[in-house]
Amino acid sequence: MVKDTTIYHEKAKELGNMLLSSEAYRRLIVAREAYSQDAEANELNKKIADFNNSLQFGIKMGTLTTDEYREAIVELSDMERKLQNNEAVKEYFNAEEEYNQFVGSVMGIVNKILDNMGKSLQGGPKMCTCGSNPDGPCYSSCGSSTSGGGCGSGCSCV
Repeated sequence: MVKDTTIYHEKAKELGNMLLSSEAYRRLIVAREAYSQDAEANELNKKIADFNNSLQFGIKMGTLTTDEYREAIVELSDMERKLQNNEAVKEYFNAEEEYNQFVGSVMGIVNKILDNMGKSLQGGPKMCTCGSNPDGPCYSSCGSSTSGGGCGSGCSCV
């Protein structure tokens, strides 16, 4: 058991703070604020919530006919489509997707390192980390570089 996890917690907090200071996160915050301030989006959200609540109540009470239910679903879909076409909503969802992909890519690197380290400890393939790559670190199996079997210039096997 690891006795002193302080350094790991500090590094996790550091990574979290780095993610929160990223351009992707700043864009998400700006888009979220614009979405929350958009009168049309707020009105549509309220209408959808109210309509959905009354629809659920009608279903629960058994007071809707099949035709009324179908009409209600079409109307609800139209309201949701209007909401999705709102520019502030589109920007928010695009920013959220970009941020989630960014965080996912960072976590993917962490997971790949952990997975490859586990394989390395079991005698499996090692990983090549290339910190000098202008596009950021690359992570590939050792010996996969085109320079002839090693990790290449500025890279190391872990």
